[in-house]
Amino acid sequence: MKKILYLGVLLLTSSQALAISEGYRQQLRNSGCTQMTDGSGCDIRLSKSQNEANAAKQKHLSLNQIAREIEPVIGMRSNVADEYLFNRGWRTYGENEYIKAGWKIRLVIDRAQNYEVINAQVIGKV
Repeated sequence: MKKILYLGVLLLTSSQALAISEGYRQQLRNSGCTQMTDGSGCDIRLSKSQNEANAAKQKHLSLNQIAREIEPVIGMRSNVADEYLFNRGWRTYGENEYIKAGWKIRLVIDRAQNYEVINAQVIGKV
C-alpha cells in the first residue's frame, strides 16, 4: 500500500503542469498578445504589427463615432448588449459601465422590463 501511495505522490509531483498548449503559446508570441489581452482588443490570429495598427486606430475615436457605435444597444436585453459591445472591443469597467479607447459609457437597464437597455450614456474620456 505504501508503495502505491509513494508512486502516486511521485507521479503527481514529477509531471509538468502546462496551463496552455504549445500552439496557443506560439500564437500569443507571434501576435504580440498575452493571455490577458487575447480577446480584449488583441487578436491572436493577426500579426503583432496588425494588432499594433488596430490599437493605434482605436485610440483616435471621436465622440460621434462612439455614439454611433453604442446607439444600437438601446432596446436590447442587457446580455445581448454585453455581447454586442464586447465584439466591438468594449471592456467592462464597472457595473453596466464599459471602456474603449479612453471613452467610458454607461448602460441604463430597466430590470422591470426584462433587463432591457433603455439608455446608453457616454460618460466621457477617462
